[in-house]
Amino acid sequence: MKNRRSLLLSAGALLIASGVPSFAQQDMTRDEYIGAVSARYVDKSPEMTYSKRYALREAATRISRVIPEATLIERRNHAVISIPEKTFFEFPEVSLRPDAVAVLTEVARILHDRKSIGLEVMAHYHSDGRASHAMVESGRRAVAIQAALLSRKVPERRVLASGLGEAWPTDANTTIQGRERNRRIDFVIRNEF
Repeated sequence: MKNRRSLLLSAGALLIASGVPSFAQQDMTRDEYIGAVSARYVDKSPEMTYSKRYALREAATRISRVIPEATLIERRNHAVISIPEKTFFEFPEVSLRPDAVAVLTEVARILHDRKSIGLEVMAHYHSDGRASHAMVESGRRAVAIQAALLSRKVPERRVLASGLGEAWPTDANTTIQGRERNRRIDFVIRNEF
């Protein structure tokens, strides 16, 4: 297993490794970005088989039901579950909340049931401060969730972690509520990468 430092570095360098340009160079929506980052993991065939599509949809639905605050967005070759950060973390802490551990145990069980499904944890942060701080904090949260899943015997190749910092806000950062909505976790679920 990789050590924590290399996990943080790999989470921070994910965009460079994926060939996706920096956020400053992009002019795309959040969903387009998720598609661009996840494109390297998506089944390259024109159509997924019915059984693969069913397994993906079934796993995404089961995971979204475990997390009441989650929003499920289904795409052709993947699904995105957007979750408020407060579900897993007490701001500004990086350690998982006790109730979040139970949620991640259930997510791990679902991943064990569906061996063809992979998950990428994409953590987002607000832009109240330095961009580098937001990138590091979001990376630490993504790695904490990844580590919790790995400790529940989910194979490392099936769980990736990405800290995206302040790049994709869903609300204005001018209010406390807006910053809270921007601190979120996205689970991108796709057939194994």
